[in-house]
Amino acid sequence: MQNQSQINCPNCGTSIDVQDILAHQLEDEINQKFQSQLAEEKKKYAKEFEGLNKAKEDFEQKKKQENELFQERLEKQLKEEKKAIEGKLKAKMEEEQSEQFKA
Repeated sequence: MQNQSQINCPNCGTSIDVQDILAHQLEDEINQKFQSQLAEEKKKYAKEFEGLNKAKEDFEQKKKQENELFQERLEKQLKEEKKAIEGKLKAKMEEEQSEQFKA
């Protein structure tokens, strides 16, 4: 008695398991869907990663610019303070010299 899930090939008479064929087709279909979803997810994460890298680069560039600006302001402030101290010191020295000449 032949199993109902098997048929014979009309050309060569070989017994073919229909459930095996259907299972293989379903397996291929599921595998293709999975590969498609996997490719979409990879694409999505690659795009997200690219966005994060761009944001990081932008942040680093902005940080560098702000550091340069801070450095410029600091140098300017130091020069101004140095000039003010030198001015006060010069005035004090001139005052002391004028007092020495008066004496």
